[in-house]
Amino acid sequence: MEPETAQHPHPKTVWQWRITIAIAVVAVLGTSIWGLLNFLKPSGNSSTINGGVTMGAGSAGINNGTINNFNGAQRLEFSEMTAQELERRLPHDRGIDLKTVGSNRDQQVAEQYRAYLVSHGYRIEHRTVIGMMAPPPDTKFTIGNDGNMISLVIAPSATQ
Repeated sequence: MEPETAQHPHPKTVWQWRITIAIAVVAVLGTSIWGLLNFLKPSGNSSTINGGVTMGAGSAGINNGTINNFNGAQRLEFSEMTAQELERRLPHDRGIDLKTVGSNRDQQVAEQYRAYLVSHGYRIEHRTVIGMMAPPPDTKFTIGNDGNMISLVIAPSATQ
């Protein structure tokens, strides 16, 4: 009868294989997650439309492409003045891919901005309602250029 070790691989070899497989799995998962995150981030360049715009927060007024008529820590509410500024920054010649981020209350505020844009002749070609986004949006409004469409993210609870 052959010794027990002849029928089974050496324990050190088994652990080496397990470690190699674990490293390969981590590498594949890490690459997949990185690819997924890159796929999910807004396409295009958020700063290419008419000189670029990310609408954030601060003191009253308009500065450096930023709408500053609300404090960043406060939740955005519908404002005719903010809606007019948003309208000035959106081109009419392309449809809008609208993403609204936040709670039910945030969605109600975003719906008011959507309705304002539609009533002023804008085409909302696609709308996505997102409860929570990772990473969360930095600004309450983000406008991006997706080629054929304009990407608009409205996140009333964003920090800026």
